[in-house]
Amino acid sequence: MKHIKGLIIFFIIVLVILAIVLLGFILQKRGTIQEIQEATPEPVMEEVDSSMQEIDTYNRYMAVDKTLRTYFANIGYKSSKIIYHLLDEEVINSQSITEENVFEKVMPIQNQQPIVKIDSVEMQDDFDYPIFFVQGTVYDVPYVIDMTDEFNMDIDYRQVNESDVQKREYYLILRVDLENITYSIEEINQARYQNIRNGREVIEPKAIQSNQYNKFSGYTNVTDEEICTLLMDDYEMDTLLNASRAYQKLDPNYQANRFTSETEYRTYLANRKNDAGMLKLDQYQTTTTEEYTQYICLDRAGNYYIFRVTSPTDYTLILDTYTIDLPEVVSQYQQADTAGKVQLNLIKLFTAINEGNYRYAYQKLNQTFRTENFPTLTDFENYVKETFYTKNEIGVSNFANYDYIYRYEVTIRNEEQPSAAYVVKKTFSMSLGEGTNFEYSFNK
Repeated sequence: MKHIKGLIIFFIIVLVILAIVLLGFILQKRGTIQEIQEATPEPVMEEVDSSMQEIDTYNRYMAVDKTLRTYFANIGYKSSKIIYHLLDEEVINSQSITEENVFEKVMPIQNQQPIVKIDSVEMQDDFDYPIFFVQGTVYDVPYVIDMTDEFNMDIDYRQVNESDVQKREYYLILRVDLENITYSIEEINQARYQNIRNGREVIEPKAIQSNQYNKFSGYTNVTDEEICTLLMDDYEMDTLLNASRAYQKLDPNYQANRFTSETEYRTYLANRKNDAGMLKLDQYQTTTTEEYTQYICLDRAGNYYIFRVTSPTDYTLILDTYTIDLPEVVSQYQQADTAGKVQLNLIKLFTAINEGNYRYAYQKLNQTFRTENFPTLTDFENYVKETFYTKNEIGVSNFANYDYIYRYEVTIRNEEQPSAAYVVKKTFSMSLGEGTNFEYSFNK
């Protein structure tokens, strides 16, 4: 009996020892697993950025621009079937849109060649389904044609009065499906547009089924020449249809020094409205800085347009090379000798006179000479108009230095009649100041 009890106690002790050993082994394994888990880094998951960003490339901008011009032109042409198939499918269903009532649901456009301006375009980037949020203005232009050209039935915008143009602000969502190469459009109101921009409403990307009309043109490479043409076309349409917008596009420093008011700017535009070759690109040059890309454009009439572009929808404009100091012009001036500096200043003066900017030439006159000969700007303007030509071409000779007063004999010809025998000859005297400053006088 005692032997049996001893065996039982022995087996109990063995079981307890085995249980302790087994428990220790399990705890050791768990610790090893936990250590491995803690030592193993979690994979880094990249999320698609769904925030709205202003587009900064012209290939995307041009694709959006082309798509919107197609859309609004088809409204003008009353192409109900096309417009119906360009609208977002959910909008069609929620608003019970049909081909018969589609024009009750979209912006009314009366004429077939509306001008579409994009004031802002932001993008919600998605790899396959990008979404563009666009705000701008449609100019519903009266149908005025050039009656002197029976083969050209396009609108002659130069004959359109700004007051006759209906300006309609638009807000819309342009969805693109890069897998199916399709797009859809949803017109929205300003309040919803602001809600989307402020993050109070999220627009989800989605696939867009293909139909006969909604093929997306895609992103294509855009050359500097095409960008210059686009910028000049944009500015030209502003000058003709919305001069206030064009005026606000001017570089602030340039605007303050060149024009006393928007009224003076409008007069400047009116005087140049019918210049042959105006705003038709002839030459261009591109430079890039940290702040902007600069496009220097020269039209066929010899006018400069200097665009400083920070994004496809944001630029400022300078309309000449003399009103304010430009780095390129200053560099050329600094590298010139004294005679060269005087020549460059004479070119500035007569460029200003040719452009009707008499104030610039008047302000550069020596103060004593100005007071004695031209008490007012009007006196100077009348003298210039009576003495010189509308377009002047100058030649210089016989440079002389009289105690830091530099003189040139200047021959002035009529640029519009360069072979004419009659010329105007004047002696110009000039003193050079700090930087690019100077003052001058001449024999009357």
